[in-house]
Amino acid sequence: MITWFYFIVLVIAVVMTGSFLYKNKNVDTIFILFSILVTVNCLGRYMQACAESLETAIWANRLLYIGGCYAPLMTLLVMARLCTIKLPRPLVAFLTAYASVVLGFVMTIGYNGLYYASVEVVHGNGYNFLVKEYGPFHILYPIMMGMYSLILLWFMVYAIKRRQQISTRTVVTIGVIGSAVFLTYLLERLAGSKISYLSIGYLVGMLLLTKFFDRINMYDMSANIVSSIERMKEYGYIVVDNKYRFVSANENIKELFPEIRGWLVDKEIPSTDSYLYQKVFRGLVENAGEAGVSRTVSVQERYFQVDIRELSYGRKTQIGYLIEFIDRTAERNYYNTIEEYNTKLEKDVEEKTEHITYIKDMMVLGMADMVESRDRNTGGHIKRTSQVIRIFAEQLKNMRNSSNFPINS
Repeated sequence: MITWFYFIVLVIAVVMTGSFLYKNKNVDTIFILFSILVTVNCLGRYMQACAESLETAIWANRLLYIGGCYAPLMTLLVMARLCTIKLPRPLVAFLTAYASVVLGFVMTIGYNGLYYASVEVVHGNGYNFLVKEYGPFHILYPIMMGMYSLILLWFMVYAIKRRQQISTRTVVTIGVIGSAVFLTYLLERLAGSKISYLSIGYLVGMLLLTKFFDRINMYDMSANIVSSIERMKEYGYIVVDNKYRFVSANENIKELFPEIRGWLVDKEIPSTDSYLYQKVFRGLVENAGEAGVSRTVSVQERYFQVDIRELSYGRKTQIGYLIEFIDRTAERNYYNTIEEYNTKLEKDVEEKTEHITYIKDMMVLGMADMVESRDRNTGGHIKRTSQVIRIFAEQLKNMRNSSNFPINS
C-alpha cells in the first residue's frame, strides 16, 4: 500500500512537470529545476520503498536527498521572484555551497559513519525503508531547513509591508508553499514517522506555482518594461490582467494620474468618475477588452496617444492588457502650428485675390466707360460681359470650396 502511495506521488510529479513545460513555452530555469528536483525526490522515495538490497536503498536515499537539498533552495528563489526581490549573490552562493556540502556527506552513506552512523534496510508492511542511526554531520540538514524557514519568514514580512506593490495572493502563496514544505518536514521529524510525506509538500508547492506561473511572468514582464523604458519621460504604461485587476504602472504615469498610487495589486481597477477611468478604462471594462484601440487624451495641457494591447505569454493567447501612454504634445503643437499657418496663408491669398479682382474690375469698367463715350453699344456690351464673368468666377469659387467639387480632377 505504501509503495503504491509513493508510486502515485511519482506519477503525479511527472505529469505535473510535463504539463507545466508543455503549457508554458518559455519557462524560467528556476521553475524547470524546481520541477525536476521534486520529481527526483519522489523517484527516490519510490525506489527506496521497492529496494530489496541495502545498496539499492542507499542509492535511492541519495536520489531523494538530491531533491531534498536543492528543491528548498529553488523554492526560495521562486519566492524571491514572487516578491520581486533580487537575492544577494553571496547569499545564493552560500546556500548552494551549504546544500552541496550536505549532499556530499549524504554520498558517504555506506562508506563511513559521518552522516549515518549505521544504516540497514527493513522489509515490512508491503514496502521497504531505511532504519538509520544519525552521525555527527546529520545536524547540517536540519540547520539548512531552519535557515530556509527564516528566510521564508522574512519574505512574508517583506511582502506584507509592501502590500501595495505585492498582492495578498502572493503572500498567501508564499505562506502555503512554505508551510507545505517546511512544516511537513518538521512534523515528520517530530512524529518519527517511517513514512515520508515531504513529497506531498513539494507537490502542493509545484501545483501552486504552476497555477501562479502566468501571474509571476506578468510581474516579471512589468519589471522588464520598467527597466527598459524608465528613462523615457514621454512614455507611461499600466498593466492589468484579463479580469482588469491592477498589476503595475511606471512612475511617469503615476505622476500624471496620482490616483494610481492608491490602487492595490491584484485588485480590480476602481470604478470612479475620474478622468482616467472614464476616458481609458471604462470602454475596456464595458466592452470586455478593447485591444488595438487607440485614442488621444489631454492631461495637464499635454496630449497622449493611448494604445491598448493584449498581453500573451507562451501558449497563453491572452493574460492581460498593456495600456500605453505616449506623449504626442510636440507633434500636436507642430500640427496646430501648421494648421494656423495654412489658415493664415489662405486668408492672405483670399484677400490679395479680392484686391486684384477689384483692380481688374476697375480697369475693365474704366475701359468700358472710355469705349462707351465713343460707342455706347460696345461699352454696354463690355460691362455686361464683365458682370457675367464675375458672377461665373464667384460660382466657380464656391464650387471649388464645396466638398462635392472634384478639385484637380
